[in-house]
Amino acid sequence: RFYLRYLARVPWPEAPLGLEQEAAFERGRRFHRWIERFLLDLPVADEPDADPVLRVWWTTFQQNRPPLPNGRRFVETSLTIPIGPAARHRLTGRFDLLVVDDGTEGQAAARLYDWKTGRPRDEARLRRDWQTRVYLAVLAEGGAALAPDAAEAFRLDRLSMTYWYVEEAERPRLIPYDAATHRLNMSEIEVVVAAIDSELTRND
Repeated sequence: RFYLRYLARVPWPEAPLGLEQEAAFERGRRFHRWIERFLLDLPVADEPDADPVLRVWWTTFQQNRPPLPNGRRFVETSLTIPIGPAARHRLTGRFDLLVVDDGTEGQAAARLYDWKTGRPRDEARLRRDWQTRVYLAVLAEGGAALAPDAAEAFRLDRLSMTYWYVEEAERPRLIPYDAATHRLNMSEIEVVVAAIDSELTRND
């Protein structure tokens, strides 16, 4: 599928997920959209929704959402950085929520939040997860472009990512960041990019 879409440029439909997976995917997509509208101070639902699971999720979010710090909010925001030899590739993260605190009421910081409707994972696994590593690496390398006047907030030890699981809403997973972790992440990401380059030169 990767070859057909990105290399051969052949339009190709998504593989069928099955009815249950399709329903779960659509429910999760709608839940994210509701949170997005809520954070933007927009009406959450334009019409009554009969999905009881979605309603339970929404009630859970309203009653147990993580406390958000003061600061500028970037909702459903994409950020792209150059990577690889001669910066010829692009690495993109799409954040559910980024809050940038410029430090006017305390320590400057940039915090990512990600809403999850699937099975909860522990902090150790989340630290190893590619989503965590890529999102924090992208934020560290390019986040200051979103808020140039709050550069202090993007110091490596001021970055973090919080996963909020609807099934364990009372226990958000906080993943801090630091310089050593960033060096390791960037090194391993660049190894993957180099491996892709190597495969492409062999037309594999």
